Amino acid sequence: MDWSIAALLAQDGVVTGAIYALLGLALILVYSVTRVPFIPMGGFVTYSALSLNMMQNGKAPSVAALLLVLGVGCFILQLLQAKRQRTLTLQRILGWATACLVAPLLLCVAAVYVPWTKVPGLLQMAFVLLITVPLAPMIYRLAFQPIQDAGVLVMFMVAVSIDAVIVGMALLLFGPDGVRNEAYSDFSMQLGNLVVTGHSLWTIGVTILLVVLLYGFFYFSLEGKKLRATAVNRVGAQLVGISTSRAGMLAFGLAAAIGAICGILIGPTTTLNSSSGVLIGLKGFVAAVIGGFASYPIAAIGAIAVGVLESFSSFWASAWKDAIVFTLIVPVLLVRSLSGHHPTDDH
Repeated sequence: MDWSIAALLAQDGVVTGAIYALLGLALILVYSVTRVPFIPMGGFVTYSALSLNMMQNGKAPSVAALLLVLGVGCFILQLLQAKRQRTLTLQRILGWATACLVAPLLLCVAAVYVPWTKVPGLLQMAFVLLITVPLAPMIYRLAFQPIQDAGVLVMFMVAVSIDAVIVGMALLLFGPDGVRNEAYSDFSMQLGNLVVTGHSLWTIGVTILLVVLLYGFFYFSLEGKKLRATAVNRVGAQLVGISTSRAGMLAFGLAAAIGAICGILIGPTTTLNSSSGVLIGLKGFVAAVIGGFASYPIAAIGAIAVGVLESFSSFWASAWKDAIVFTLIVPVLLVRSLSGHHPTDDH
């Protein structure tokens, strides 16, 4: 291996690591707020990428139908809960109907009747976010909020089940074939023997922008401070009037937005199918484990290490690259186990 090949592999590793860093940050966010190991995170990567591919080929993104189905479920659940608590009012019914039924129905109509091949790429991406991001808060409302006081093991088992459902639904909605999206930019520049592509710059730039926006959200907005308070002490947040259920839905929504953006970013460079999100999400999970599901900076550094390790492993032993990456968890868990610090579930 000469230096030019090493530089190319390092570039690919950093770009891939940036994606894993975003996924790792999203996983830490969800876990710190809700204590849910959000295994289905990779599903939102594939849902957004495959939905965008359908739109680029003039097809209606079928995820909109799934959004409507989940909306009906959330609406029924809200009615039953309000009736049981004797808080059912006409104003609440209209509000729930608008959010859970009318909005998804309008998105379904737009998905079917808009000629997507004539729509600019940025608007296509925006619509993909509109139909994929709300899925996560709905999943939280249906599957996790009713058991929000359960232990981490129960949450993990439910998350694994939800992941299996998401993969199965992806197979039903998109089919088994692998696809690759249209390139967003043909820009490239030469730095010595290294060719830097426009897509690499876009990926790193969007990653930095998202990190900055998330930092500003958590430290300077009221909702962000509520999320931080819930992550630090769940019981204390409830005592001062913060709705932990609403915080959980917001955390799931932010995580889904990050996952959907990652799917849009990797779509032109990676062939994806209905089950691709499993491996992608697990590699983000490795980054979160390195950060101890608590430290964003350490998780980001770990994600870059995962990306670089995967890139060089694909050159030296492509058949074993995934095994090599996942083996990285073993020494990390060993070190954390020997450190003697075991956080509890009492958040």
